[in-house]
Amino acid sequence: MFAAPGPIVSATIVVGTRPISNAGHPHTLEHIVFLGSEKHPVRGYLDNLACRCIADGTNAWTDNDHTAYTCATAGFDGFANLLPSLLDHVLRPKINDASFASEVYHVRSDGKEAGVVFCEMQAREHTEADLSDRAMRCLLLAGTPLCYEAGGLCEDIRHLSNEEIVRFHQDQYCGANTTIIVGGSQISPRDLLGCIKSELDDISSCPGFNPGYPQWQKPLSLKELSQTTRRIIPFPCPDNNIGTITFGWRGPGASDRYTNTAVNVLLHYLCGDVWSPMRQRFVETEDQVASDITYSSETFRNVSTIELYLEGIRHLDHNDDDENDGDDDGESGEDMGVDDEAREEDGESSLLTSGKVEQMVLEFLQSIVGSGKLPGGLECVHAAIKTEKESFVAGLESDCHGVVPSLLIEEVVYGADLHLTIGEEVRGSLEQYDALVSENEKYWMELLNSVFIKPHHVVLVMVPDTTLAETLAEKENTAHQQRVQRIGKDTLHTIGKANEEIIASLKPGTFDSDCFPPLPSTSNISRWAYSVTQVEEKGFIAQSVKLESDIVRCALFIDTSDLPVSERVFLSVLQELLLECDIRMKDGSIIPYTDNARHLNEVTITTPESGVFVGFTGGMADNCIGIHYAASPASFEEATKCVLLNLFQTEVTAERLATVSQSLLVNSTEALRDGWGVVKSTVNLVPYLQAATSEDVHIPNYAFRNCVGMHPLFSFLAEEFTRKDARKKVQNAVLQRLGGLLESLKHGSAEKVFFQVTARNPKAAYDSIKRQWSKYRSHNERNPSSDGKRYRHASAITRRTQARLSDLVGKHGVAHIVSVAGVETTHVDIRVESEVHEGHADWSALTVLLEMLSRMEGPVSDAVRVTGLAYGVFMGNNGWRGRMNLQIYESSSPAAAWDAVCEALIGFRASLDDEAKHGKIRVELETAKASTLFTLNEERATPDAIMNGALARTANGIPASPLADRTGEERIERVSLECLRRCYDRHVCRFLRECGRLVVVSCGAGAVEETCVAFRKCKYPVRLVERSLEGLRAPFVEVVVEELNREEGR
Repeated sequence: MFAAPGPIVSATIVVGTRPISNAGHPHTLEHIVFLGSEKHPVRGYLDNLACRCIADGTNAWTDNDHTAYTCATAGFDGFANLLPSLLDHVLRPKINDASFASEVYHVRSDGKEAGVVFCEMQAREHTEADLSDRAMRCLLLAGTPLCYEAGGLCEDIRHLSNEEIVRFHQDQYCGANTTIIVGGSQISPRDLLGCIKSELDDISSCPGFNPGYPQWQKPLSLKELSQTTRRIIPFPCPDNNIGTITFGWRGPGASDRYTNTAVNVLLHYLCGDVWSPMRQRFVETEDQVASDITYSSETFRNVSTIELYLEGIRHLDHNDDDENDGDDDGESGEDMGVDDEAREEDGESSLLTSGKVEQMVLEFLQSIVGSGKLPGGLECVHAAIKTEKESFVAGLESDCHGVVPSLLIEEVVYGADLHLTIGEEVRGSLEQYDALVSENEKYWMELLNSVFIKPHHVVLVMVPDTTLAETLAEKENTAHQQRVQRIGKDTLHTIGKANEEIIASLKPGTFDSDCFPPLPSTSNISRWAYSVTQVEEKGFIAQSVKLESDIVRCALFIDTSDLPVSERVFLSVLQELLLECDIRMKDGSIIPYTDNARHLNEVTITTPESGVFVGFTGGMADNCIGIHYAASPASFEEATKCVLLNLFQTEVTAERLATVSQSLLVNSTEALRDGWGVVKSTVNLVPYLQAATSEDVHIPNYAFRNCVGMHPLFSFLAEEFTRKDARKKVQNAVLQRLGGLLESLKHGSAEKVFFQVTARNPKAAYDSIKRQWSKYRSHNERNPSSDGKRYRHASAITRRTQARLSDLVGKHGVAHIVSVAGVETTHVDIRVESEVHEGHADWSALTVLLEMLSRMEGPVSDAVRVTGLAYGVFMGNNGWRGRMNLQIYESSSPAAAWDAVCEALIGFRASLDDEAKHGKIRVELETAKASTLFTLNEERATPDAIMNGALARTANGIPASPLADRTGEERIERVSLECLRRCYDRHVCRFLRECGRLVVVSCGAGAVEETCVAFRKCKYPVRLVERSLEGLRAPFVEVVVEELNREEGR
């Protein structure tokens, strides 16, 4: 148990699960346990109970060595009712054929495969990340259970049986292998034990109860890495442009946390910051080798895996055409399922496959040890320790219920056998960081040598392959046709109907309110105390949030909505450059970007919110560019000075733009490989495709940070600033536009600038901002204002009225389908108009209605997920953007899923008028309201959440205060059946109308025609029109690129 301030009480039930094959036994159980238990065998009881306990349901995840089940409630009263039931479901689940068919796998009458787990793994199995992860575990941890895919591989899932899952549960879900981690405010151990004792007694007294033993009590039997192994692994992809090289090493096990912490610090020093030596050598250079370098580690009982990723490495037509020295060492790739032809790729034109990158990396690391000196000295190592320590502390404050359990899991799974006291190592983390500061340069050199240079290691070269994407698509189509031919249409129809009947038996129960404990009151929930004060100043607008925190947080927003499109197109570029550029001082001297970034790191604290943003959380303030930073009270003034120095005196150079543009191009290329990312980008871009020069339609900033729309600009910039025959006029024109954008931001009028300070003593912080802002603004003001105006409203972040979606997409709506090679599943995103923002009269009713429809065990979720048609469905409202959205993701049968959603919506509306169903509907309404109340409390659960909530309410013109929070809760509690009818008829029914509706579907290569036909044949047809990614280029971006190209001729 751990203490956590705020309203949330959480539990994480950890089961140490040991995979026994690639069939995904741990993952399937993670899904099945929620469908019923011995005590409550009817599906739906647990999630309905959870929501009524002021929670948003329950959740779970599967990892390589454990499965975790979670719940979180607002207040302890509901938690005390929920935890025993969750335990009952985890340790005594009702596992039957219906739950298997629904959540794991079944075949439909049309021969298509379905099941929630199957859909999820189908979407992941051949992705670069999953292929790399499996290969690395198989090579570093060969011969151990950790080589198996805990999530399951599709071919093995097809042959998994319900009986195997039952046996797995009996063997591994036992008392000695299960731990409950609980966090919250003012919880006594007596109350906690009191709420679960009866349930634990019932479970332990059941016939056949297995106390069991910890699954990971024995050390892993590891084979010696006798040589360095290199593998080239192709992955399906719509392009052949870039890939990743991953290095893998073994590290110490769970009992040596100090060394593991030191390894992470060393990796951060090497590549975690813009001034880090590996980033300077391989990323922050005009002739960029990789677009980014990241790292990760995972700790097991007697070993850890350490991985270093060089991402965005060019695969085609690299200028360096030296002889390829990339022959594989060690064992062949056949055991990895990599064919010889793929491994024998010609590397002469590919930096990725040539073997040169691996050689350069190892030579670079060896040169550090050989020199006997760390680049940048111990100062840079200490900066890495500072950042790691601050991230640890900030994480505890911003996400205590996520961070603490994740830190404890390692000790929970392995600690009993290693004689670790649970929590002892975690509590000592801060002392470990302090101890590492005292280590000398020799210690870090020896660590670098012993972990990364001396031992044999693994190298994975992840190569994009468009032909493999086509092959997989053909393979899937062929497999489907063969399945139909082999089984026969009549037999398939019989099998499909039988499966439908089995799944139908899993229908959710109808629960009266008497089936559940009384709804808990929200009046006695522990909450953060805070107050919000609006400040009127000449030069800017501000508000302060006062609350208890050791960190001072500041958010600066500058409105960009009045800037011309030709400048706003460059917002995404500026977002990457700001805070990491040279600084030109008033005397003409230059502070190099590395020194600038390092000083900023010294005086600020890294939090989850830190950075430069175009727009803001939840799509709000899309009209702004924002800078979020945090610092200790003692260093806040210096931090503010440093941030404003970057805003007012940044100098963008061709050298920095060359590096950043290459990284932006790589990032957008990778985003275009992801079906869900393409859908989200396309659905945001399509309404503005005709708005290249129209002054009647304001193009919001989110259209300028869009991988589909911005890709042509990023491609143009990357080529222009890395070409050997540089076109100076074009480069200067780009630099002038960026300079003009910076000038516009610096000299905006007072109503365009908004500050928010969140601190224990916000006045002191606010005074620092006032001093520094006045100083920089007076030095840089083109026309110093003397009007003395004060602005009473937060104009910079205030919600803007956007163009109506119905006006943008027309009377007949728009429906597009985009194919993405290498994607093996389908995503659907549907947008309709919504004028309901938080200050709107219908906001509370619409919020509850959407929660009621799409929450787990809601009618829309049931229609899609229980039938196994998709991994999930979501309905939401973004009043800021004037849109409601309905999303179906990871679907094997998207048209059938869409029909099921429509039937569910229509059926729900009919039930609102059916008096015979009003009793059931009222219980569901109570449940949805309680779940919504949890969301409102979660939005005020941490200082970061309160900061963001205050900004959001101010932007919407709503008072931000604990009293206003309570008023919002009362609005939720007053929602009635009549409110639901009104909101459905005014708003939700728009999803069923073609008029003014925007639909975007993404699918794999070769699936377009079949998907279009299926949607046309739907009971609620959608007429999809195929669009290529090239056909979705934003005109307002192409206009800018054409203008820049013409500069060379002037």
